[in-house]
Amino acid sequence: GVCVLELVTAELQSTEMYPEKQIGDLANFRASLLEYWGSLALAVYTLFKAICGGVDWGDAAEPLIGISPFFGVLFSMYIAI
Repeated sequence: GVCVLELVTAELQSTEMYPEKQIGDLANFRASLLEYWGSLALAVYTLFKAICGGVDWGDAAEPLIGISPFFGVLFSMYIAI
């Protein structure tokens, strides 16, 4: 949870510093990052819901994949293990 939160925080800061970064609809991207990964409590809760069926893990992984496909792979490995 802490690692994911660090990645999300860095991404949110970079989108503020470099608004020209090419991420489709930046407002929706930022909103989905904050919805699932906006705090340590939300990150842990999202991880829990993803493995227990409380949220579609694809929906939770989508903003991470927007940062880098590698994070999508890591999230998928978390779900699989």
